[in-house]
Amino acid sequence: MPRPADATAPTLVAESPLEGEIGAPQTPSTGRRYGLGRLVARGGMGELRIARDESLDREVVSKSLRPEHRKRPQLRARFLREAHIQAKLDHPGIVPVYDLGTDEHGADFFTMRAVHGKTLTEVLAARQTPEGRALHSTRELLEVFARVALTVAFAHQRGVVHRDLKPDNVMLGDFGEVYVLDWGIAKPLGTAGRSLDRTSGVVTRADTTMGTFEYMAPEQFANPSHADVRADVFSLGVILYEVLTGEPFRRRGDASAFREDETARQRLGRGDLPEDLAALCLHATEPEPGQRLASALALGQALRRSLDAAQVVELSRASARRYADLAGRELASLSGAPETHALAALGRALALDPNLRHELEPILSGALDADQGSLPPGVVSAIDQANRTVLRRRAVGGVLVYSVWLLFLAAGAVLGSRRPALLSVMAATAALIVLLHAWMLVSRNYRARCLRVAMPLSFLLVLETALYLGPNVLVPGLAVAASASYFVALRADRGARIWTFVLATLSVALPMVASALGLIEPRMQVEAGRLVVDTLVNVSANTLYVILSWGSLATVLLANLVVDRATRSSFDIERQAHLRAWRLRKVVSGD
Repeated sequence: MPRPADATAPTLVAESPLEGEIGAPQTPSTGRRYGLGRLVARGGMGELRIARDESLDREVVSKSLRPEHRKRPQLRARFLREAHIQAKLDHPGIVPVYDLGTDEHGADFFTMRAVHGKTLTEVLAARQTPEGRALHSTRELLEVFARVALTVAFAHQRGVVHRDLKPDNVMLGDFGEVYVLDWGIAKPLGTAGRSLDRTSGVVTRADTTMGTFEYMAPEQFANPSHADVRADVFSLGVILYEVLTGEPFRRRGDASAFREDETARQRLGRGDLPEDLAALCLHATEPEPGQRLASALALGQALRRSLDAAQVVELSRASARRYADLAGRELASLSGAPETHALAALGRALALDPNLRHELEPILSGALDADQGSLPPGVVSAIDQANRTVLRRRAVGGVLVYSVWLLFLAAGAVLGSRRPALLSVMAATAALIVLLHAWMLVSRNYRARCLRVAMPLSFLLVLETALYLGPNVLVPGLAVAASASYFVALRADRGARIWTFVLATLSVALPMVASALGLIEPRMQVEAGRLVVDTLVNVSANTLYVILSWGSLATVLLANLVVDRATRSSFDIERQAHLRAWRLRKVVSGD
């Protein structure tokens, strides 16, 4: 219904001298057409009653001057101008005027659409309770306010300033309608304004104070003749402040209320309101008209853009919440695949709403730590590529190392071996190992099964060397170097690692046991307190010392190279894993 009679923010209506004659309404007396009903509202100048249009059989609202004002020509002129202004403002947000006339007693009236709903004042008061806030959200009221601003912008475009914008004069209909009410003290501007005055047959001065202190622009109070569209923008800014904060912009209902403006504006800078909306409200309530937002249209459009952006944010947050819930369900599912589903859902949730990062940290930790028994295809592919790189390096190393071993055997043959058959077998074994590694390089067949074939051959060569030199000279070092290289190359194959350990141990232990049992001729004996080594080659003691020293150094160097490369590779992987984990934590935490 229209603004209630006991409105808390009364409108100041002053009688100003007239510069012209009051024109009688150019309509016939139509009072008998309407049957008046109950009084629904009474203001400072007029009163509203429910009426029945007998001709069209519909409910309307009839507005007329209060009986005590009907003989006052200035107020009658203003009443007629209100009817003409409202009738010419044909807009969905302005209640349409149906008729203008005089009743059987000669009293002027005009009729308009009967609207039902609540004033914005009533809605804002209801929002002081949780139930009221649930019924009318802040977003809903901001959308209402945007429609009000655009309605006022339409009036400005038609040359009319409202001058009394306040929550009492905003109606929220029961079916989504939004109306700007009470154009009783509206001020016509420019050519359009003069046209409206000619239509009503009056011209009034605009240098008297009118409006409502709590919502009035400073210049409207100081010099009413300077009140233009920016005065309405200020009043709209005050209404926006109340919608955003739930608090009044000014608490006093007299001229001292203007001293509260700066305190209210500081409230907008606390940081507890959306930044764009607080800035918009500050711009609209600038005390100086020249620094104020220029138009109601700009205010309404800016608010619409903010609401659109906020809606996008709300949709993003809703989508983020759905993805977060999906990630939680995937982790809770025994048959889920968190590597492919939960992590993807978490990534989308964080991209849509970074503010969820702290809430999602436990879910992310669960997804990262989840063990589903089998690796995702992408991870398997990456590991396979890394293994191929290690196997390629192992093939290069195998060609080089066993070629050197062949050179060592060739040197023994040149020096004159007393066991040429065993030396030939050792050379054949070493050559076969070299060929196998070379084939891996040429064919680019970097597969673990190739090394599984080379591995027993390598330890066979260690065993043959133990039979040739004895298990206590060079052989343990060779076994350690060979096993270290295979441990690194076949790190992903637990069975191959076990066989590496077994074969490395047997390649040294079997010759030791055989020598101790007398199954083979020992290569080392203790005679007269001295350790005597059977060299099996016809060389001097010095030459033998050089050969054994070279072999020992080569074994140490080879073992160190293998361990160094494995350690370096492991450190690089660990470093990269820690770096990625740090970056991931930064993405999630945002710290």
